[in-house]
Amino acid sequence: MLLSDPKVRKLLTNDVVPCWQSVGMNAKVTIELGDGRVIRRTLGGNTVIWLLQADGTVVDAFPGVFTPNDFMPQMREAMLAWKTATVRGARTLAPYHAKRTGPPLRGANISISKRMVEAPVLSILSDSTPKLAVRPQPGPRGLVDVSKQPATGAAIRREAARGVPRSERSPTALGRRSIVRDSAVNATVVRRSVHRLLASFKRPGIGDLRPIVFRDLLHLPLGDPMMGLGDVLVPGTPR
Repeated sequence: MLLSDPKVRKLLTNDVVPCWQSVGMNAKVTIELGDGRVIRRTLGGNTVIWLLQADGTVVDAFPGVFTPNDFMPQMREAMLAWKTATVRGARTLAPYHAKRTGPPLRGANISISKRMVEAPVLSILSDSTPKLAVRPQPGPRGLVDVSKQPATGAAIRREAARGVPRSERSPTALGRRSIVRDSAVNATVVRRSVHRLLASFKRPGIGDLRPIVFRDLLHLPLGDPMMGLGDVLVPGTPR
């Protein structure tokens, strides 16, 4: 949805030098149905769009899913702030970020669209692993990753359809609606946490911020070899 948008593609072509990097593998669940049919799902994956200077200094960061309408204004604002600071000879954008932090929030739900895909798989796993059925708690930045809370497909559909006209309850329409909700949360609540984090650094490097953003904002500890799924292990499982 984001990278296929003409305005975003124009920005990537004309205004920045795009670079993609994989920072870790995703956990994959395969369910074989016995007649050649296979269901495959990925658990725990996510992404961050970084705006960097040539030396790797972080100008801004956009964790999670964004729609073009939410992404473009904030990206343009960050690029303008960086260019203005460069012209003025400022060596830090900490004051810019400090003005955009807002009050700390607790218990804000993130990863709503991921929940539609991943929660039913976790529901199956949690039948034999009760620890997985515990409701996720707010992380260090006050965000709750609801994609990590197991739920049946029927429960997810009821949640997604609540307050939605019947004519707009197709799987595709509900999926798009969940992405729009996710983007709205990321563009407000999560971005406040990003600004708060960046305001605490004078010249933040991506090597410093990457593990913090993935761990505290996206609830994905990059150094965990079990990818947050250690509770599904049974005795004798190789690590």
